[in-house]
Amino acid sequence: MAALQLAKNGRTADLGVMVDRRSFRGAGHAPTEVMTYRTPQGERIAKDDVAGANDPRWHSTAIFTCDNVGTHLDGLAHVTVARGDDTHWYNGFREHHHGSDFGVLKAGAKKFPPLIARGILIDVAAFKQVDALPAHYEITPEELQQTLDREKIELRVGDVVLVRTGTGWFWGETGVDYEYLASHDTAGITLGSAK
Repeated sequence: MAALQLAKNGRTADLGVMVDRRSFRGAGHAPTEVMTYRTPQGERIAKDDVAGANDPRWHSTAIFTCDNVGTHLDGLAHVTVARGDDTHWYNGFREHHHGSDFGVLKAGAKKFPPLIARGILIDVAAFKQVDALPAHYEITPEELQQTLDREKIELRVGDVVLVRTGTGWFWGETGVDYEYLASHDTAGITLGSAK
């Protein structure tokens, strides 16, 4: 309720990024594809006609994407640890009990509630006076606090904190500029900063 009362001017900020088959992705991540599987022309060729006075037809598509491309939240099952035949993740959930071909059965992202909270942007790139931090740059707790002091903001319990590294500056419309991204990718907070 307190977070909702902070809204004064009705502005929104879109934090999503456009993704297509050329978008930047890490090793092992599938590309995004939007595939048309039923078209008016295809129906005519296949003689799969749909009866009707106006000869109605349609375009249907299927979307294939990796769950780790673009804007997303990782579930607690995303990272696993393996010791011999025992592959498990957060809270000891084991692959042979809780893994499936259609998503994990424990500690996935599907039960995340909607997030409505006060949002705080810690703009480390602006604090450092750069468009974007260099690749592999480790943002320390001290730098986060210095940036907050400069912004004259105090964190509160329950805040959603966004840390700006500036890498998105080079994303482009769909993230195709690999060279720029590679020179800035992976800048981020340390474990100490997360805590």
